[in-house]
Amino acid sequence: MKRLFIFATIITLFFSACTGFFDMRDEASITSLDGSGSTGSLTNVVFDNSGNIFAVDIFSTYTRNINARTVNNVTPGPLQAGMVTGDIPWLPTGQNENYDFYLTYYLHITQDISLPFIPRKYGLDYVSRSVPLHEKTNVKIHNLMNAAAIPHDELLFDDSYIIMVNNYTTSASLRRGSLILYMENKPGITNINKGESALYKVEPSVPLSNFSVMQGVTSHSLASLGVETLEKGHVFMFEIDESGNVIFWGYQGIKLSFWN
Repeated sequence: MKRLFIFATIITLFFSACTGFFDMRDEASITSLDGSGSTGSLTNVVFDNSGNIFAVDIFSTYTRNINARTVNNVTPGPLQAGMVTGDIPWLPTGQNENYDFYLTYYLHITQDISLPFIPRKYGLDYVSRSVPLHEKTNVKIHNLMNAAAIPHDELLFDDSYIIMVNNYTTSASLRRGSLILYMENKPGITNINKGESALYKVEPSVPLSNFSVMQGVTSHSLASLGVETLEKGHVFMFEIDESGNVIFWGYQGIKLSFWN
């Protein structure tokens, strides 16, 4: 009985001595926040996209599999252009250490279509910041339009892109030969319903004659629309109009000058 009393006393003293440690870890833990306000933590980060004209996703890992703004397994979506989050509780870094926040920008081509862009080539794919304990750290997102590292007349992508807008009553799909293509903007989806826009990524220099639009059993070849091949770093825009005709609206090099 005496040994049991001594053991219980030691355990009590141990947990009493550790109270400050557990309080500090809880205070600095990533507990919540989707930009709506603080949870009371004294160690916070604020993601600042106020100087940018593009939406951006912010990740905690280089592989971009953990979104830094995920709360309770729910991701609020990209931080929109011109926006700033609220205080987000964060684990503090050690002395003379930085935390890397990895970025994916979304370059808006149309109202419905944006291209994910990781400017790794230009060293603008992450932001590195120290996160001191009991302080609020502002994480400023790079303003791509003002970044000297990116020439405004330089193509930003090695691939080619096709945008297909369907304004016809019947759903449609894009084929390359006999292969039905999946959309980039809606993974796993092939049918373009009325009023929807579809984005496709393809390797450059592919003859446009390889592609066709399918509406039920009707096939429309893209070979007769005035373009022979898909050029690197360009987006090609097509519309299925209200009569079911496929119209080629033109193509554009994807450069920062596109948004000037």
